[in-house]
Amino acid sequence: MNNSSTRIVIITLFVLAVLSGYNYFQRPFLKYFENQQVEQNIVVDEPTPITPKEEIILSELSTNEKIWQMISLPVSLDNKEEASVSSEMTFIYENNPGFVTIFGSRINAESVEDFTQALPFSKSGFSPLVAVDHEGGTVQRLSGKGFSDLPSWEAVCSESTGKRRVIFEESAKELRSVGVNIVFAPVIDVPREGSFLKSRACESQLNLLDSAEDYINSFGSQGILSVVKHYPGIGSVTKDLHFYSEEIYTEPQDTAPFERIFTTFPNIGVMTAHVAVAGRTDGLPCSLSEICLDPFPIHFPQAMVFSDALEMKSAITQNEDGEDLSLAETTLLAVLAGNDILVFGEKVSYEELEEVVSLLGKEYDENPAVKETVDYSLRKILDIKIQDEL
Repeated sequence: MNNSSTRIVIITLFVLAVLSGYNYFQRPFLKYFENQQVEQNIVVDEPTPITPKEEIILSELSTNEKIWQMISLPVSLDNKEEASVSSEMTFIYENNPGFVTIFGSRINAESVEDFTQALPFSKSGFSPLVAVDHEGGTVQRLSGKGFSDLPSWEAVCSESTGKRRVIFEESAKELRSVGVNIVFAPVIDVPREGSFLKSRACESQLNLLDSAEDYINSFGSQGILSVVKHYPGIGSVTKDLHFYSEEIYTEPQDTAPFERIFTTFPNIGVMTAHVAVAGRTDGLPCSLSEICLDPFPIHFPQAMVFSDALEMKSAITQNEDGEDLSLAETTLLAVLAGNDILVFGEKVSYEELEEVVSLLGKEYDENPAVKETVDYSLRKILDIKIQDEL
């Protein structure tokens, strides 16, 4: 075969590979092509309009049920006693949160599987989707018996393509086998000198993008949604945002990885950061700023937008009197900014979450802007739950 023929074959295979990946992640033939009507010069009876399933479900949910679908309920699987698990399951059954975030350290596979298999189904036929931090290194909740230890993101970025794919694929199969649906990873922040991310970040931007795509492909092949961290890029942050607030200047190198990833994978997840952006967010964290999150509804409307944990110190803002906003008030800002899924840390009590739902429900019923925003997010949430069934 001559060089010209070889190049043609390579290009053809590449195009087929791209189309195959696009078909998996965006599912155009499943979600869009199936419902397209081909225009032909044929007289036919007017078809009966078909209401999409997510619209039917949405119309059947009460206000509080709608709000709970946006909530990712924190659940710790460390040293669980039977009474505690039973109490949590009762709460989940009564409130039907859309998601559950697993917390704990070195959790084993048996504990996770027992938990996910016990999750109740709602009247709409869905159980909560299960999410977990899974970066590797110091941030890997599921690392006990039955799970592989992932290298840190810094280390895995320096591995060969073949080796890291093997690592990711094995881990993805382990998580899928115990009922995990969502992983909060990979980290695509570009670190600077003194970054608090340390081994959680990849030094080489080229290796970073290649590794992130391998991660997303490997977990996506098991039906697990990746949530890339932390928009708009916190590689220049020097303090832990769980305990400190910080304002940063973003540069093209910060946002470029997100643009690249969402151009390639338009309907994965992204986690928003509680970091103010100088000259852009007027002192608000990006996660609570509609201006900061505008790129998603405008350019990447299929992306699932997850807040970082909303009780973090860096998420706390003040009202006009200089008083700290409550968790419920902070969560309302997160909704209006454009976060689809509301994440909370393990120290947030269920009583606090009920206060959140109460305020958001009141605003939903009284404020058209809140209703429109919530319904927009719910359509996306219900869509991925319906797709997960298929």
